[in-house]
Amino acid sequence: MFDFVLRRLSDLWEVLFCYQLYPPNDPYLWAWLVVNLSSQAQELLDLLHISNQWMLRDLKRLCELELMRLMDVDSVAKMYCATEEYKATRLAKACIEFIMENLREVTGNISFQEEMKHYPHLCIPVLKAAADLIPEPASKKQRTGDPASSPVPSDP
Repeated sequence: MFDFVLRRLSDLWEVLFCYQLYPPNDPYLWAWLVVNLSSQAQELLDLLHISNQWMLRDLKRLCELELMRLMDVDSVAKMYCATEEYKATRLAKACIEFIMENLREVTGNISFQEEMKHYPHLCIPVLKAAADLIPEPASKKQRTGDPASSPVPSDP
């Protein structure tokens, strides 16, 4: 799939940029490209890789937004794991929010379990977000080392 995207991009680059139809950082061009490649999450992840590699911020932002739109229980793990390599912080945050909203379905999904085996350190932000969902326990009485303050009588 990555080769397909690369071929499409190189053809597009030749037609548009070599003939100077569009400047290389035109956001309208990137929007067109993302919309036309947005049929599958994997194609957009490949495009996200290219945008990160070529430092095309506008394209990267559009890819992240489109991936957020396509996110589902089956694709969130692959997207979340890709965020580290491609430095896609917006997408990482959206993935964690999606996982928290669909915690039982996502953690029960086999593809999520398999992907997270390869990136165990990415479980830490998910665990922190899950811990934030748990309400704090009622405050407990602070223990002191003073036996006189204990409600239990002591032997003389």
